[in-house]
Amino acid sequence: MTFRGCARGRLWDTHSPVNQRQGLSAYRADPANPQVATSDRRTHSITVPKGIQMAELHKNLINGEWVGSDGVENINPSNTAEVVGLYARANAEETKQAIAAAKAVFPAWSRSGILERHAILSKASQEILARKAELGELLSREEGKTLPEGIGEVTRAAQIFDFFAGEVLRLAGEVLPSVRPGVGVEITREPIGVVGIITP
Repeated sequence: MTFRGCARGRLWDTHSPVNQRQGLSAYRADPANPQVATSDRRTHSITVPKGIQMAELHKNLINGEWVGSDGVENINPSNTAEVVGLYARANAEETKQAIAAAKAVFPAWSRSGILERHAILSKASQEILARKAELGELLSREEGKTLPEGIGEVTRAAQIFDFFAGEVLRLAGEVLPSVRPGVGVEITREPIGVVGIITP
């Protein structure tokens, strides 16, 4: 029985002439253990978890639920034969749902204390750092970067979260003189609401 496998995130079929020309190993299921696939050209084996989805669509998280049906392949620029993953593209209606969900929780977030916000941002920083090798490799494949550069960029992202976690505790305003006698000007910083951001 031929096993349809995944090499470094790319789905491939051992029957494909293209994959055979590229020298990809043909993994075959082990009859003694259907969860283990052995390699024709390698001495080791790989473990295939039960219920694995070989062409899993990575969906968008909207209002606590994973949604999305229309996917697009993310291609490795440095190896265009590799599909990094299949990712959902949000349509106009899903975009509106995400905006509405963000607006719904904004009042509670705007009233949260600085320690709570600090904890959330700090936890995000720690999680990114703990997974910097994994995320760095994924980023390198997605953008065609060298591995050290990918890991470095992930580390920098964690540092940015950590910096702004500290900024939460350093939140301050300003008191300025006014041009009018007996009047003071006080400047405070407050959450402004939901924003849409397009990032590279």
